[in-house]
Amino acid sequence: MLSDEQRAWLLREALDVHQPGAPIWFFAYGSRIWRPALPAAETVGALVEGYHRKLCLWSCVSRGTHKRPRLVLALDEGGECRGVAHRIDAEHVDAALAALWDRELVMDSYRPRWLPCLLDGGREVMALTFVLRKGAPNHAGEVTDTTDTTDTLVRHVLRHAARPHGSALEYLAQTVARLQAHGIRDEHLEGLLQRCGP
Repeated sequence: MLSDEQRAWLLREALDVHQPGAPIWFFAYGSRIWRPALPAAETVGALVEGYHRKLCLWSCVSRGTHKRPRLVLALDEGGECRGVAHRIDAEHVDAALAALWDRELVMDSYRPRWLPCLLDGGREVMALTFVLRKGAPNHAGEVTDTTDTTDTLVRHVLRHAARPHGSALEYLAQTVARLQAHGIRDEHLEGLLQRCGP
């Protein structure tokens, strides 16, 4: 778990490259697409290069427990990722960042990063997002590779990891559905849902 001091340091580091009084863009690749909990003034399809979306972190927060952890998404190095970018106007930046830090930086799994982001329509912005921290203790590795052994494990996790926010399977299905609603096809997640879903 991250301490309050660590979280505060990561926030100061992120704000070092942000111009005070300016809006920010936030790149969403998973549940922040369909449950942003942010005061977005604009939401646009977007592309980030150099990272790809991957179901690769164990979590006992929100949809899992210590005995039955769930799998959640992260941005891992390599490839590219299509998602959405939310624009947050300047007057809401402080509250939005506080909400993001409270939800995303509980465990020591992610690091905030500003990444070049190409918006649908051709605009280019720097967008804040959260990427996989190298050496994260809850990194699941290649657990979602397409083998009989890993599929059996993932199928069990998706069906049995649940908390008040719903099951891990619902998380995966909702992410796939909302990506498709934005015209985004993620063949890996879609295949995983087809093989390991109901």
